[in-house]
Amino acid sequence: MGNKFKGSVARLTPVWPFAVFAAAVLACVPLRLYQTIRLIEPETGFFTLGNHVTVTIMYVVAAVAAVLILVLSYLGIGAKTPMPGEGRSGALCAIAAVMAVAFLADGVGTVYSLVRSAVEYSSTLGASGTARYTVMQLVTEGAQILFAVLSCTYFACLSFSWNGRSSASLYAALAVAPVFWAIARAVNRFIRMINFKNVSDLLLELFMLAFMMIFFLAFARVNSKVERTGVQWQVYGCGLVASLLAAIVSIPRLVMLICGLGDRIAQGYPLNLCDLFLPFFIVFYLLVASSRKAEEGPAALKAGPAD
Repeated sequence: MGNKFKGSVARLTPVWPFAVFAAAVLACVPLRLYQTIRLIEPETGFFTLGNHVTVTIMYVVAAVAAVLILVLSYLGIGAKTPMPGEGRSGALCAIAAVMAVAFLADGVGTVYSLVRSAVEYSSTLGASGTARYTVMQLVTEGAQILFAVLSCTYFACLSFSWNGRSSASLYAALAVAPVFWAIARAVNRFIRMINFKNVSDLLLELFMLAFMMIFFLAFARVNSKVERTGVQWQVYGCGLVASLLAAIVSIPRLVMLICGLGDRIAQGYPLNLCDLFLPFFIVFYLLVASSRKAEEGPAALKAGPAD
């Protein structure tokens, strides 16, 4: 009964969530860039004192866009929507390879953070509270490194798969690595002792990581051919919402680095290549899926009814 509306509106093609996503990116990214340059203290990541209307506008636009994308995807993306998984695709092959490099860069960057945490731990053994926090940092950062390497391996395998040299379904065990990478990174954010000072960047990253988890889980099910039916809307909906938040988080930081304003980026929240390249990967992936929906309509009927 609860699933009777899933994919029930045939007129809601993938064009609609894509349109909402594009409009939200065009509206939110410039606002976030302005806030990062003018309204956020780089030492704390907190907004400066004052009534900043751009903050309200950006959060409202992002929230409304996220809800619309999820609703449009739920109503318009049914179980009959084919998803890329087998065969050749030069665009997907290239972007999967880029994501593999991004995860490798994340792992290397986290190694440096882990070393700093280890040094901090060795210098604070006498303070039980600080030492306990640092140990938690070491554990979460170690997990993030492990799953970043596994995620790098998975996307490298996907690149070979989409190059026609293997099958994506062979890597079912590796497929969940990006999910655990996002979980480890989110936990690392939760336990930071400066959480309440870095509300601005922290909230955006936590919501971004939450939608990344759901997207990567649905993505793993689709590409591993494990219960593919009924999760297509999550790939579209949660994927585009994660892309929107990742664009808001990463693009302003990239622009500031290019313009020589890297000192204005909040401490502890550097540019992450996974955040930067994930929107491009998801958009390419969904565009390929959308094109296959038009080309493989009769074949898609084999997918079965929505669950």
